[in-house]
Amino acid sequence: MILTLSQHHIQKESSEQKPATKNSRDRDSCEIGRELTRERTLAGLEAAKRRGRKGGRPRSLNDEQRETLKELLEQGKGVSYIARTLNTSRFTIYREINR
Repeated sequence: MILTLSQHHIQKESSEQKPATKNSRDRDSCEIGRELTRERTLAGLEAAKRRGRKGGRPRSLNDEQRETLKELLEQGKGVSYIARTLNTSRFTIYREINR
């Protein structure tokens, strides 16, 4: 007795399909939850911005080090020498030069 997959109500799922949920209400509640999270995140970022806070990673070199970098470049010093002097990588020096 051989039964086909469709007789057992088995369907092939592709990786492009959305994950299965119990019903459309569950799917809608997930979407609503994601939208609420997004709105709260954006509101928090906006509030922080109004308080003068900025996100992201701090810059590698402070203002004094950037000034020293400019002076050493004007003196004709090489990138490796400048990197050793400022105790940082050559990549950081090149990044600052290109800003």
